[in-house]
Amino acid sequence: MSRYTLNDIPVKTALGVKQKNSNAVVSVPVNLRQLLVMINGVRTVSDLLKVGISGVDLVSFDTLHELGMIEGPRNAANSRLPPPALASKKGLSEARFAVLDILLDIGEKDLGVRPWVEKIEQADSMARLLNEIEAFCVSPFGRKYSSMHNMLRIAATE
Repeated sequence: MSRYTLNDIPVKTALGVKQKNSNAVVSVPVNLRQLLVMINGVRTVSDLLKVGISGVDLVSFDTLHELGMIEGPRNAANSRLPPPALASKKGLSEARFAVLDILLDIGEKDLGVRPWVEKIEQADSMARLLNEIEAFCVSPFGRKYSSMHNMLRIAATE
C-alpha cells in the first residue's frame, strides 16, 4: 500500500531537482524520470496520474520518495494556500497586477523570471493564480527570492 493518496501534492527534493536536470545523479527508469519532470509542488497525485505516463501508478511516488527525489506526502487540504472563500478581497485582475508588479521588479535583475510572469498573466482564476505563486515559491528559481514569497502571497490576497 502506498504512503501517498490521490490528494497528496508531491514536491521535489534538491536531489530530485538535480536529477530532473541531469542523467548523472541516479539511474532512474524513463517513466519515473518523466513523472519527476511533471512534479511541480502544485499538482496532486491524482492530476499526475491522469497524465497517463506508461507504467506510472501510485507506487511510483513511493519509489521516487525512497530514492530521495521527492519529499514525503503533503495533502492538498494542508497546503499553505488560503481557503478559497478567504483567498482575496481583490478581483482577479487587481490581484494578478499586484503580483506581476513584484515579479517585474525581480525581472529588472534576473530575466529568468519571464516564464513566471507569463504563467501569472495566464492565470484565469484566483485558485490558479495562488497555485502559480506557490509553484514559484517552491521552484529552484523562486527559492533564490525567498524574501519575496510573503510579498507575493499578500499581493494576491489582501
